[in-house]
Amino acid sequence: MLSRTRDPEGNEVKNLILACELAGKKILEIGCGDGWLSWQYVVSARKVIGIDPSFADLKEARNSLPSEVVNFWLAQSMGEGLPFPSGVFDIVFYSNTL
Repeated sequence: MLSRTRDPEGNEVKNLILACELAGKKILEIGCGDGWLSWQYVVSARKVIGIDPSFADLKEARNSLPSEVVNFWLAQSMGEGLPFPSGVFDIVFYSNTL
């Protein structure tokens, strides 16, 4: 798992879990960056896809991916033009992104 120095108390994920049930859901994270937030909930989700326009951040996220995680994918894309059809995801979120 990536460093928790950005949110050592885990408040981001706690608030996300309070807002919606993540278990068994298909989730899209727009602006996933290095995957830090995705790593916090990937175990309970059915499928997680993270998109980001930065190839360097996606490479860092991919290199940090534990081999046992099989439900996490990354794609280089802008949030303004999602490469997915409507209705594919149960939850879509966008946080900590400029």
